[in-house]
Amino acid sequence: MLEPPNPFSTCFVRPGALGYRRHDAGCLEKLVDDFFDRYCGWAAVVGPHGSGKSTLLADCQPHLNRYTRLLPFRLSTSARDAQAIWQSHPQWSPSTTLIIDGYEQLQPWSAWCLLQAVRRRGAKLLVTAHRKPWGFPTLWETHVDEGLAAELLHHLLRHRPDLRQQPDLEQAWGAARQRHPSNLRETFMSMYDWVEDKKQKRPASR
Repeated sequence: MLEPPNPFSTCFVRPGALGYRRHDAGCLEKLVDDFFDRYCGWAAVVGPHGSGKSTLLADCQPHLNRYTRLLPFRLSTSARDAQAIWQSHPQWSPSTTLIIDGYEQLQPWSAWCLLQAVRRRGAKLLVTAHRKPWGFPTLWETHVDEGLAAELLHHLLRHRPDLRQQPDLEQAWGAARQRHPSNLRETFMSMYDWVEDKKQKRPASR
């Protein structure tokens, strides 16, 4: 019998696989409408590490695609990521929207040059950052509360009664949340290790 996958594996918790949950009366369509109408296609999603910014972007993209052509980019510390943005420059136009996940990775001078170039071409720009970046209104601010965290835990364990019945589940989850109160990504990584530890301690089947 095949070993069931770890429910906290990246394939289950990555943006796009684990949808963004909002505990307010809004919806993604309203957020997209605000981006175009209220903020004229120029805004930022702001929040700490692992609070759902990338997940929210992934969920918004199908709705954004109805109105604009998307040019999505995810920045890390690699200079090649920033180069890829500039290589798309010929495609920038009023009918395109650049999405830059991890905008704070850009150096200040590079960020300023990018803003000026995007404005000159009339393109739209949606970014994520840990703090409100200069020149952007805040479209949405992500955060993690315990109700949301518990909801996601139950969702991920919905097909794993063996793990839900573990006597130390509550203790492991509580310790992970205490270590990473604002970062669900790190919380899930801690729980991934907890599940792997259970596998190693399981008696070998005959």
